[in-house]
Amino acid sequence: MSANTILGISVASLPGPVHHANFPPTSVNFLRDRSEQLTDFLRERILDGNVSNPLPSTRIWCQQLGVGRPSLMNALRTLRREGLITMTNRGTVITQSRPKDLASMEGEQTPRVVRVLGQTKALDECEHKLHLLSELLQSHGIQLTLEYCSLARLKTIAAQPSRSFELLCLLSIPIHYQSLFLRRKIPPLIMGLGDPKLSLPFITNDLHSSTRHATLSLLRRGFKRIVMLNIESKAAGVAQTVETFRKTCETWTHPLSHVEEILIWNDFLSMQIAFERLAAKIKGDPYGILVFSPLSVGILVTSLLQRGIAIPKQVEIMAMEHQEETLRFSVPITHYASPAVRSAKELLHVALHYFETGTVQLVQKMLPMKVNKLG
Repeated sequence: MSANTILGISVASLPGPVHHANFPPTSVNFLRDRSEQLTDFLRERILDGNVSNPLPSTRIWCQQLGVGRPSLMNALRTLRREGLITMTNRGTVITQSRPKDLASMEGEQTPRVVRVLGQTKALDECEHKLHLLSELLQSHGIQLTLEYCSLARLKTIAAQPSRSFELLCLLSIPIHYQSLFLRRKIPPLIMGLGDPKLSLPFITNDLHSSTRHATLSLLRRGFKRIVMLNIESKAAGVAQTVETFRKTCETWTHPLSHVEEILIWNDFLSMQIAFERLAAKIKGDPYGILVFSPLSVGILVTSLLQRGIAIPKQVEIMAMEHQEETLRFSVPITHYASPAVRSAKELLHVALHYFETGTVQLVQKMLPMKVNKLG
């Protein structure tokens, strides 16, 4: 799947930036038709103040958005029923900056939305978990939206008032930007590691325990050369795994020959170069390697085999958080699996509680990861 698609949905075409209105990055919805996605997109931009009168003609708007006229007209009719716009023979006009109480509209209910904000690669890397979450939410009549956000965009959203029909979720957002959302009346749910000083709710995989378990597993079996491979990132989870790995090795009672943390940019060429350099070092004592998602285990295995390195005789691989289907090799690998189903269910419970009570539970859960032997 290409970098600009997620679950088969083209980000570039849903819908593109409108130069007239200076729209920020696109929001993508799961399991909904194009007119519904366009409705959400336009509603958010109007409420955020990023679209103002005079609006372009429908012909120009279709060209700028890259959508057909039927999809645009369906979206505009929905926004008209919500009281956001007026449609006349002379064109479309924004009539108010806030929608009517949607629950009071005849024959309609307030749309409930879980809005996930993240940076592009974070959303792509969590595709499987988000798909599961989307299906669970849909079964309860709740919509899931995704938005690719720059840090400037995060600041803008953090300054906006909370909406009763919307639960905000931050996916793998750096800890020092989570504090921007403390002033919101309704706090966001952190999908990832939360800053312990902020008292924001979060749900994340227990990477601390899994990293320690994997490292000790290698050390107890006599490995004296241990390497951790992770992405170059400011995410709190990465910093936590590096610190856990380092402390586990430092407190080991027996001498070690080589301990190394290698942080790699998440692109094919960077991974290939780093893995080939590592493979060139492997001589003598066997190596234990922890490799964290989204780094490719396939590229690592290829680099090792090209050097004639036997797996697991010379190298044992611990794959952390990868999708199992990406680990089907002819060589054995220990897999620490992400609890995607439980994570989605925990998020669903938080969403249901919020839409029933209007409050976000102060959950701070670290979900255990399951260990599997593959190959």
